[in-house]
Amino acid sequence: MHSHLDHAYEGDRLGGTEERRTAMLWCAPSFEEFAHRFRIGNRLWSAVTVGDPSGLDPLLRDYPEHYAPPAPEA
Repeated sequence: MHSHLDHAYEGDRLGGTEERRTAMLWCAPSFEEFAHRFRIGNRLWSAVTVGDPSGLDPLLRDYPEHYAPPAPEA
């Protein structure tokens, strides 16, 4: 889980349970998936900033498309 809020600092400012709940988002449904996505993200970042992304495995090159916004309907 993650939140754009610093709950330790802003916790007193937040309203009830519902406001706290809506400020929390899932970044992965399990630790294994989080670790997998974290590793992929690091490999992609390294390829883009240090090396040549064209040498990446096709599955890694296509991974960011998973996060692309849906195409507009015609």
